[in-house]
Amino acid sequence: MSRIKTLIVCITLKALMFVATPMWAENKVILKQYDDGSIYEGTFKNGVRHGLATYTSPNGFTYTGYWIDGEIEGRGKAKYPNGSIYSGQFFNGEPNGNGKIEFNDGGVYEGEWLNGEILGSGTAIYADGSSYVGEFKDAQHHGKGILTTPSGIKYNGDWLYGRQTGTADV
Repeated sequence: MSRIKTLIVCITLKALMFVATPMWAENKVILKQYDDGSIYEGTFKNGVRHGLATYTSPNGFTYTGYWIDGEIEGRGKAKYPNGSIYSGQFFNGEPNGNGKIEFNDGGVYEGEWLNGEILGSGTAIYADGSSYVGEFKDAQHHGKGILTTPSGIKYNGDWLYGRQTGTADV
């Protein structure tokens, strides 16, 4: 009987040696640097990133927010290498749900996202001072919306992939 117990203990210890994060590290903030130079500072669950953390990539991408089972998911803030900053909901590592992005040229979009794309209702304020409130598809004005120029001229009408279409109030 003692040989079986010894064998079970040995197998268990060998299995634990292959776990990326030690059991004692669960629910504790750990600083981990990966082979590609990226750094994760946060908690782990079952050996994978899980919970509130900050992740920094060598290419300049930084994310602070929640991870679930190794994926960026929930509320967070991402700074992209091009200088744009997104804050809002994430799912499967991409903006998804409601969020706001501030572009490096000073433009801002706040509204709905789906799978990393601007899609649905939102408000965009462009670097030239114009604004658009309405529906978007593929990050373009699409559906009903109101475009207001810096001089105050308004186009209230239909849009099709970024182009004015149909009748409108000007």
